[in-house]
This record gives sequence, C-alpha cells and structure tokens, in this order.
Amino acid sequence: MSEFIQQLASQLGIGTEQAETATGTVLGAIQDKIPGQDFDALLKAVPGGSGWLQAAARAGGSGAAPGSGAGGLLGAAAGMLGNLGGVGKGAAELGGLVSLLDKIGIDAGTAAKLVPMVLSFLKSQAGDSLFQRVASSVPFVGAALETGEPAGVAGALGKLF
Repeated sequence: MSEFIQQLASQLGIGTEQAETATGTVLGAIQDKIPGQDFDALLKAVPGGSGWLQAAARAGGSGAAPGSGAGGLLGAAAGMLGNLGGVGKGAAELGGLVSLLDKIGIDAGTAAKLVPMVLSFLKSQAGDSLFQRVASSVPFVGAALETGEPAGVAGALGKLF
C-alpha cells in the first residue's frame, strides 16, 4: 500500500480502498483530457497509479479503463458543458468530478479536500514540466489548485451557481 494512500485515508477519515478509488477517479478524469503520451508519462511517474485507475474503473468512479480512451461520465458531463471557457469550464469539470466521487461515497466536503491533495501529489511525482502540460490541457486542474488550498475547489464549484 502506498504511503500517499495511507496518508490520504488518514487525513480524510476514509478507508484505504476508498482513497485508492478516489485517486483513480481523479486520474481517470485527467486521462480523458490529455494526450496519451502525457498520460502514459504521468502514470509511469506515479507509483501505483495504474492500480488506482483500475480500482476506479471497477468501482464505477471512472468510465475509462487504462488505455481505453473511453470518456466516462465526466467526459459526457464535460461534453454537455463544453461551451464554457476558462474558469467556468474548470468549475464545471470539478462539479462533474465531485459527482463521480459522490458515487463512490466521497461527499462534496471531503472531495474539496481530496482533489487538491491528489493533484499536489501528482505534481510532486510528475515534475513541473509534465504537470504544466497536464494543467494546460485540463481546466479543472488549474481551478482546483488556484489557491493552493482546498478552498480553491469550493470556490471553483461556487462559480457554477
């Protein structure tokens, strides 16, 4: 078991399986938005990432299996909201991600803490160059890390309403 997953579970008061599934759900949302070679590089940089992505696919937290290119529920939601730009699109994607996390038992308050923690971990593993490419392709990444605090997710979600 990954030290990150244990730490995430402990800090959020969730089980380790739920932490793995939630982390995989975030990865699946990113997978739907970036070029395949960048996602492959991200998975290679993140120990356990493939397993977390598979856990999310099994649990229904992500419609995409590794390498499938399937859009999943988040892809469908993002497609419906595709006319939004900038922060609005990032906030809409965050809303879709929070809905997916809710399906695996992660409430919105916990998701507001979890998403920035997962993204910060991914950034620490991937390095600045790769993570910058991810952030430029995935609007919710920038929206979630906007303030560097969990409030960034809440603020982005607040822009939906």
